[in-house]
Amino acid sequence: MSDSQEELSQMRYAMLNDSYECSFYADYLCYKVQYDLFTVINETVPPEIKPVWKEFISTIRSHEEYRQAARNVIREALINFPYSKIQFHPELSTAAASVSDDMSFAELFPAGKGGAWINLILFHIELEQYRRLKAAGKTGSWEQYIDQLNGPLWQEVRHALHDILFPLDFKPWWRSSLPTEWPFFLS
Repeated sequence: MSDSQEELSQMRYAMLNDSYECSFYADYLCYKVQYDLFTVINETVPPEIKPVWKEFISTIRSHEEYRQAARNVIREALINFPYSKIQFHPELSTAAASVSDDMSFAELFPAGKGGAWINLILFHIELEQYRRLKAAGKTGSWEQYIDQLNGPLWQEVRHALHDILFPLDFKPWWRSSLPTEWPFFLS
């Protein structure tokens, strides 16, 4: 492990302490990546072989390779997200979750592990907020920033998480990585 990897692995950062809220965001992430795949499939296949949501989810649940593909899309989308364009603001935006009437989805992560993705997003948000505050001379070290990360600053981080997750669009990632023929297109 390099010195910078060692340093990163020991960095302190703020996480969501509310397990219900963290699970909600993780579930939404799982639902959204699958819903966007469903949308892409329905845009690309002939009407006679378009899947129905329940059958689609059943197929995803029964094939690890499809769940792995969904996890890969989440990873790529989050790694390549333009965190530098985050707008920090004290009020919660009007971005809302886009959810169908049936928010069923295939579990992509073992119980309690989806929160790691949410905390990874929070870490990137905190890094961006720290970078901006540091550039403006409003904070010192990373440790000092973390110590002052409460009240209004923490609300800005949580609002940024909300603003990232709800409008997150996985369709471009699916379009660029969708196999030419998935078996459930023809079932």
